[in-house]
Amino acid sequence: AVADRDAARAERDAVLAERDQALAELDAALAELDAALAERDAAQAERDQAMSARDDALADLAQVEEERTVALEQRDRAMGERDAAFDERDAALGERDLAVADRDAARAERDAVLAERDEALSDRDEALSERDEALAEREEAVAERNAAIAEREAAEEERLAAIDQRDAAFADRDQARSDAEEAQAALSEATAERDEVLAERDEALSAAGAAREQVTQLQEVIDVLESESDTLQVEAERLREENRVLNVENADLDAANEALARRNESLETLNATLESRILEASDRATELQAQVADLTLRLEDQSRRLAEVQREFDRVASGDVTFATGELIYSGAIEAHTPAEAREALSQFVRDAGQATSRAGAGEVVLRSEQFDLLIDAIVQTPGSDLVRFLSPRNQFSPLEVDVVVEAFENEKIVDAGRLVVARRIHLGSDDLPISQAELRSALSSLKSNAVTELRRAGLDEFQLPRYPTLTEETFASLLLRRTGPVSIGVMALSDVYRSGPADVELVLLD
Repeated sequence: AVADRDAARAERDAVLAERDQALAELDAALAELDAALAERDAAQAERDQAMSARDDALADLAQVEEERTVALEQRDRAMGERDAAFDERDAALGERDLAVADRDAARAERDAVLAERDEALSDRDEALSERDEALAEREEAVAERNAAIAEREAAEEERLAAIDQRDAAFADRDQARSDAEEAQAALSEATAERDEVLAERDEALSAAGAAREQVTQLQEVIDVLESESDTLQVEAERLREENRVLNVENADLDAANEALARRNESLETLNATLESRILEASDRATELQAQVADLTLRLEDQSRRLAEVQREFDRVASGDVTFATGELIYSGAIEAHTPAEAREALSQFVRDAGQATSRAGAGEVVLRSEQFDLLIDAIVQTPGSDLVRFLSPRNQFSPLEVDVVVEAFENEKIVDAGRLVVARRIHLGSDDLPISQAELRSALSSLKSNAVTELRRAGLDEFQLPRYPTLTEETFASLLLRRTGPVSIGVMALSDVYRSGPADVELVLLD
């Protein structure tokens, strides 16, 4: 027996040494994991800062683009106004050219009228000249005839009598009068023709005056159009200057745009570097988490082995211990309102406890009469249910009858339905670098472990564990993997939780 005890002690010491080594390795791995997570968090913070700076740069770029668009619109409007002014000027110049053409046509018409008038006057003067020549020839003929008559009268004065000379003179006079009347009629006709030509001349002069007045009016229009053309030229020069200024501003905006684009490229390069660092840190953290998980499993396995070795050592040292001192043997809730109901419920509770102790290799639970009566009184006096617990009063070695110490507590409500049991905030990464499934599972496992701790602290019975009836961890994880950025998650009570359980809870996304 001594040899078995020494062997058990040696095995226990070896397992303790292995556990201590595993704990040391676990502490080192946890420290390295914390450092890797801190480095990843720092890189993520720097990445977030760089992305914020990039967003600011993009906002500045968008503002510059907007200002550039506004400036281009203003320039386009100014150029449109300039083009409209040019169109108005061209229209005015067209009207001026049309007016000049009308003036030239009027001048040509006036010149034609004057030419026709001059030609008519020339024809009239030529006709008058011909008539004057005819009158001169007639007068000369009359003079010659008179001279011939005189000579004839002189030659025949001896032969003719005085009466004949008188009759001849009268005849000559009558003839001369007839010729004078014919000459006078021709003169009157020439005068009438002259008056008609003069009237035509006066009409032509009047038309020329009207043409000159029209030309004067057209000249005034031309002067106004030329003045407007000068004004439009000044306006065009102003618009050209504004266009030049807008081109300079546009060049400045292009330069600012290029600078912002270069800044954005630098930020993208920095972001890529940070993403690479975050990815490396995340990979390292994943490796460390896997290592921590392995060490945790090793530690749990060694702890189980240590517990088994310790139990074996205790059994070797003191015999086969089925229930240690103070160990919880069985617990549950009982609710009854009358002594008979309480007696029946407690009897069934003791039978259930006996089945549990039988599975542990011991006999049935035995309650003394005073213990039974005290529990009946406690159950009946409680308006609701009671949490009844059976504890081992000492080390018991495969007993045929299991002695117990009884405890009864009011099965009070420890958590209200809808109450948040525990919560934590995690970062799901970004679209480019999402959180890994291993990291997410580790976070959810830690959250559920914290929920167990909080429920135990609130008074949940040791035999009870939280239940998740509505949403499995895998389903909740798949929902989280669709999101990015920081989120808050928690464990919430689905219904009121009492000390005896059950504790029905669910995983929830808080934001």
